[in-house]
Amino acid sequence: MFEKLNAIEARYDELMQSVSNLSAESDSAQYRKHAKALAEIQPLVEKFRDYKGILVEIEQARE
Repeated sequence: MFEKLNAIEARYDELMQSVSNLSAESDSAQYRKHAKALAEIQPLVEKFRDYKGILVEIEQARE
């Protein structure tokens, strides 16, 4: 399960990089495609990152 979530997170990072490099005017179709994909996976990635942060906090509290 975590492998799949890590893959989705990596895809999210790739899309963010791609969107930041694309200008909406230069390739609007590609920009919209990436922006839509980002919007679809963003909530999942945010929750996954929250979860990983909580795991770190738990581990630090145990030390």
